[in-house]
Amino acid sequence: INERATLLYTSGRFAADLMYTYSFGHTKNETEKWSEHELADGMHELTLNTLSSGYGGRHNIRLGTDYDFGKKNVLSMVYTSQLGYGQDRTSMHGTGNSDKADDGDRRLHNVKLDYQSSFGLTAGMDFTYFDSPGTTVLTGVMEEEKKSFFYKSNQRINRLLFYLNQEHALNNGWELNYGAKYRTAHDNSYQSYYDGETGDLLTDNSLKSRRTEYTFNGYAGFSKNFGKRFSFDFSLAAELYNSQTWHEWMLYPTLNANYRAKDGHMFQLSFSSNRSYPDYWSTQPTVQYVDSYTEVHGNPVLKPSSDYLAVLAYILKSKYVFALFYEEKPDHFAQLPYKLPDRLAEVNKFINYNFQRQMGIRMMAPYKIGKWWSGNGMLIAMRSRDKADDFYDIPFDRKKWVFVFRTSNTLTLSKQPDVVMNVSAFLQTKARQGIYDLGNYCDVTTSVKWTSPDKKAQLTLTGNDLFDSRNRMDLRIDYANQHSRTKFNKSNRNITLSFLYKFGGYKEKKRKEVDTSRLGH
Repeated sequence: INERATLLYTSGRFAADLMYTYSFGHTKNETEKWSEHELADGMHELTLNTLSSGYGGRHNIRLGTDYDFGKKNVLSMVYTSQLGYGQDRTSMHGTGNSDKADDGDRRLHNVKLDYQSSFGLTAGMDFTYFDSPGTTVLTGVMEEEKKSFFYKSNQRINRLLFYLNQEHALNNGWELNYGAKYRTAHDNSYQSYYDGETGDLLTDNSLKSRRTEYTFNGYAGFSKNFGKRFSFDFSLAAELYNSQTWHEWMLYPTLNANYRAKDGHMFQLSFSSNRSYPDYWSTQPTVQYVDSYTEVHGNPVLKPSSDYLAVLAYILKSKYVFALFYEEKPDHFAQLPYKLPDRLAEVNKFINYNFQRQMGIRMMAPYKIGKWWSGNGMLIAMRSRDKADDFYDIPFDRKKWVFVFRTSNTLTLSKQPDVVMNVSAFLQTKARQGIYDLGNYCDVTTSVKWTSPDKKAQLTLTGNDLFDSRNRMDLRIDYANQHSRTKFNKSNRNITLSFLYKFGGYKEKKRKEVDTSRLGH
């Protein structure tokens, strides 16, 4: 269920928009897992079938205001609230058995102030409060080892961001830009384990954590057009990341250059770099139990990763694109499983690779069939490599060729009435991720949209994942002494019908979404 309502108010220099959305859904997943787990007493063959079901809902409220002082001087304030709730039940049967119940809430409040001036200055602040309390109850047995406990947990994050950017138009067509941003986050989280039979606190797995981190980023850049044939821009950012574990400066350059050899022929060279940060919870020294066999461990020494991407492209007639690319991610982090040698348990933990590397070619081309069918196709052929020297006792260096095909199509079924059909398809061949071997992946989605003659009403019928293949990928591990196969039987196919009507001259105000990428546990 997805419901949405939006209101817009304008009066002179003042404008406000209010949006409310509510979503609710049920989930049902089934997983079949076959595993060989070697211990000192020999090989243990495990067959584990897991069925999970749950429900969840979320209220979203966003209030945005703008005041125009004139001459492109605008002050904006946006308040966003996300209030979620949910419940999940998981049952595992086979070699091991367990029953688990998860209940939790998710509350987020965000306030953003932004000022844009007529002389190129942008400044503002962004404050986020996040709270996610939950309770988990688990009982189970893996061969002769019994588990019975419950734990209460909560992640509470206070995050504050200040930013300042300035642009200048200089003589002879030069443009200069520079700025800085400072972000700090306070993580006040806990996890308290209790014995399921006695109710006694289990101190070994319990945690109370108060962690603080901050980042500072300063950058400067310039751009210039040399006639109609050549243009470029360059910037350099220096970023400091400080936490209880890491204190590190990094430099991140960015370059874009365009050269038009002659009409219809263009060359582009780009180089970009940035840093990615792990979730707050994944860096906590916690242990969470998925079932009586699978555990999730935090990694307090997990560090951010860098990403460097270089692309050389040739564009023919502003339509056809042929590009070579090379991407390097030092300290790339990913969650990988490992079967412990001293007990029947599989530990899943985020680790840092030495690097993840991808290089290859990308080709894109539009096509048209008559006046009623237009589309775009993209083909990627790339060589991937994952290398990690520090992964328990089984370091890896794995390589694989991967091919990706993507297409999007628009079919005009009728002009009067206005009926348009969109069809998109995605296909990826077998790939590798760490010690995982990933199966083929494909997805086909289509929609049919009717628009009224006055453009105020729209009726859309959408079919997502028509072949029910998006979440049915097989995962295999056949590396060193780790052997398993996991089959997902989650159905993601659905059909939705939506109706939209615009009153008066309503035009939706575009607002930037709140960054929630590192929140949750």
